[in-house]
Parts: sequence; structure tokens; C-alpha cells
Amino acid sequence: MMVQYGKAFRMRVIGHDPFQKKLPAGIEMVSTLDELLAQSDFISLHVHLTDQTRHLIGAKQFATIKRGASLINTSRGGLIDEPALIEAMESGQIAAAGLDMVEGEWLEDKYHQPLIAYSRRNRRLYITPHVGGTSPDAVRMTARHNFQKVANYFQENPVE
Repeated sequence: MMVQYGKAFRMRVIGHDPFQKKLPAGIEMVSTLDELLAQSDFISLHVHLTDQTRHLIGAKQFATIKRGASLINTSRGGLIDEPALIEAMESGQIAAAGLDMVEGEWLEDKYHQPLIAYSRRNRRLYITPHVGGTSPDAVRMTARHNFQKVANYFQENPVE
């Protein structure tokens, strides 16, 4: 869907995935994350959080990013080194950021979570709840998908 959004705004859409040789249609593959960061005006993360991807975007990567770029993360909060993001926003390296996940979002005291606190002072940092998967359509699609998986399992493994 992000490719379609980018193309609708006549953007050149590039991507990098070290595990896939071919990206979905409409995305031009670049060879390294640094190359992607240096060329992009808008960066949207679509990455699972693992030990290898934790703080995938940190101080070193923020220094590589094209000055004035915008960052979108709807994947997992741990992908971004949050103190480094604050520093990059303060310096103007990052013009704006939109996040729907932050580290520590499960903590009871979210008010004092550093990035959430910073968002109250910086109008260019948008943080929204990670609830896209709870729309009525998404819930129906998920239920239908899961029921189909169960039905397929029992078709392939009949109970005797």
C-alpha cells in the first residue's frame, strides 16, 4: 500500500531488504540501507523487530539520512534509537516523524516516556496509537483468514 501512496504522489519508490533479492512491484531495489537513507525524502519502516533490527535507525543512520527527510514507523518502536531521533529532530536532520509505536509503550506511565514527552514540545513529531489492525474491516479480515487456516488444517489432517 505504501508503494501505491508514493506512486500517487509521483514519488520514486526505493527499498532495501537484505533478505530478499526482489522487492514487490513498483519498488526500485537499492543495495544498502545507507544508500536508501541518503536518497530518501520520506522513509517508511516495514521491518520486524529482532535482535538484529533493534535500533536499526540510530545516530549513525541519522547522520546518513538526507537532511530534512521525514521518517514514518508503523512497525515496532525498538527499530529506532529514540534519543538519536530526538537529536536528529533537534538538529533539523529529520524534518518530521510519524510513529505509532514507541519503546516502553507497554509501561503504565506513558506520559513521561521520553519520545512522548518530546512530542508535546515538537509539533513535527506525531505519535498515534498502534490500532490500525483493530478497524472493523481488519478484524473481519483477520478472523476470516484464521478460520480459513483452521479449516485448511482439518481438510489436510482429517480427524479419525
